[in-house]
Amino acid sequence: MKKIHLICNAHLDPVWLWRWEEGCTEALSTFRTAERFTDEFPGFTFNHNEAILYQWVKENEPDL
Repeated sequence: MKKIHLICNAHLDPVWLWRWEEGCTEALSTFRTAERFTDEFPGFTFNHNEAILYQWVKENEPDL
Protein backbone atom coordinates (compact mmCIF):
# COMPACT_ATOMS: atom_id res chain seq x y z
CA MET A 1 0.00 0.00 0.00
CA LYS A 2 1.27 3.45 -0.90
CA LYS A 3 1.12 6.37 1.48
CA ILE A 4 0.12 9.79 0.33
CA HIS A 5 1.35 12.84 2.21
CA LEU A 6 -0.52 16.07 1.67
CA ILE A 7 0.59 19.39 3.00
CA CYS A 8 -2.10 21.97 2.55
CA ASN A 9 -2.53 25.55 3.45
CA ALA A 10 -5.70 26.84 5.03
CA HIS A 11 -4.95 30.47 4.32
CA LEU A 12 -6.79 32.43 6.92
CA ASP A 13 -6.02 36.05 7.50
CA PRO A 14 -9.10 36.87 9.54
CA VAL A 15 -8.52 40.53 10.28
CA TRP A 16 -7.02 41.45 6.92
CA LEU A 17 -9.66 39.92 4.65
CA TRP A 18 -12.77 40.37 6.80
CA ARG A 19 -14.12 42.13 9.86
CA TRP A 20 -13.11 40.07 12.88
CA GLU A 21 -16.58 38.53 13.28
CA GLU A 22 -16.50 37.21 9.72
CA GLY A 23 -12.91 36.07 10.17
CA CYS A 24 -13.90 34.19 13.30
CA THR A 25 -16.72 32.47 11.40
CA GLU A 26 -14.33 31.43 8.62
CA ALA A 27 -11.79 30.14 11.13
CA LEU A 28 -14.40 28.09 12.99
CA SER A 29 -15.59 26.62 9.70
CA THR A 30 -12.05 25.62 8.75
CA PHE A 31 -11.43 24.05 12.16
CA ARG A 32 -14.73 22.13 11.95
CA THR A 33 -13.70 20.75 8.56
CA ALA A 34 -10.31 19.73 9.93
CA GLU A 35 -12.04 17.95 12.81
CA ARG A 36 -14.19 15.99 10.35
CA PHE A 37 -11.05 15.02 8.44
CA THR A 38 -9.40 13.71 11.62
CA ASP A 39 -12.43 11.47 12.12
CA GLU A 40 -12.54 10.38 8.49
CA PHE A 41 -8.83 9.89 7.79
CA PRO A 42 -6.76 8.14 10.46
CA GLY A 43 -3.42 9.88 10.89
CA PHE A 44 -4.67 13.22 9.59
CA THR A 45 -3.00 16.06 11.45
CA PHE A 46 -4.08 19.68 11.43
CA ASN A 47 -2.25 22.64 12.87
CA HIS A 48 -2.31 26.34 12.31
CA ASN A 49 0.12 29.10 13.16
CA GLU A 50 -2.23 31.86 14.31
CA ALA A 51 -2.83 31.70 18.05
CA ILE A 52 -5.86 33.98 17.82
CA LEU A 53 -7.72 31.30 15.87
CA TYR A 54 -7.21 28.78 18.66
CA GLN A 55 -8.43 31.40 21.14
CA TRP A 56 -11.57 31.98 19.06
CA VAL A 57 -12.25 28.25 18.95
CA LYS A 58 -11.77 28.01 22.71
CA GLU A 59 -14.08 30.96 23.37
CA ASN A 60 -16.78 30.22 20.78
CA GLU A 61 -16.81 26.43 20.37
CA PRO A 62 -14.94 24.92 23.30
CA ASP A 63 -16.16 21.40 22.45
CA LEU A 64 -14.46 21.68 19.08
